Amino acid sequence: MIPYSLKHLIKSSKTTKYQEEFNKQFEQIMHIERCLKETIKSIRRFTDPNSKFTLMSSFIGENKMSDVDLFSDCLLRMKQKCINKSSEKFLTSVALAEVKIEAAKTLRNQQIQSFSIDPLNKILEEKIESVKKVKVKLDRARTEYDTALEKLKAANEKNLYQLYNIMEEKKKAFETQAHIMAQWMDSMPNVEKMIAKSVQQLCNSNYQLLYSLNNYLIKHLNKERSTLL
Repeated sequence: MIPYSLKHLIKSSKTTKYQEEFNKQFEQIMHIERCLKETIKSIRRFTDPNSKFTLMSSFIGENKMSDVDLFSDCLLRMKQKCINKSSEKFLTSVALAEVKIEAAKTLRNQQIQSFSIDPLNKILEEKIESVKKVKVKLDRARTEYDTALEKLKAANEKNLYQLYNIMEEKKKAFETQAHIMAQWMDSMPNVEKMIAKSVQQLCNSNYQLLYSLNNYLIKHLNKERSTLL
C-alpha cells in the first residue's frame, strides 16, 4: 500500500503523474535556484573593484600601486607644494581618508564573501543541487515503475508471477524515492531561512561596517573643507 502521506506524489495510471501541487512546489525550488544564482552574481558585481577606470593602467603603466594608493600618493605629493596651510591640511585629510575608505571596503568585501557569498554557494551546492538529483532519481523510478506496470498488463500465464514481482519491486523503489523527495521538500522552508540569514549578513556588512565609517570620514572632510571656504 502507498502511504497516505505520499498520495500527493504518486498516482497509479498508464503514466504515473505527479499532482499539480508537487509540480508547483518543485518549480518554486527551480525559481529560487535561478534567483539565487543571479543574487550571487549581483553581489559579486557591486563588491568587485571597478575595473573601468584605472589610473594605474592609464598613466603609470606597469606601476604596481593600487588606484587608491596612487590617488592618495598624488595628493600627498601635491600638498607638499601647497602654500596655503589649509589646502595642505585638506589634501592630506582626503588622501588619508581614501586609504581608510578603501580598507573598509576591502574588509566589507571579505565579510560579504565569508558570510553571504560562501553560504549562498553552499546552499546551491548542498541543498538545491541535492533536491534536483533526488528529483532525477524519482523520475527514473517512476519510469521503471510505469514500464513494469505496462509489462504486467501484457503478461501471460507463464510470466505473470515474475512480472508481478518485478512490478512490486519497482513500486516499492518508487515509493521509497518519493518518500525521500517528500523529506527534501519539507526541508525547503529551512533553506529559505538560510538564504534570508545570508542576505541579512550582507546588509550588516554593507551598512554597519562601510557606511558608518564613511559617514565619519565625510563629516571629517566636510569640517576640513569648511576651512577653505
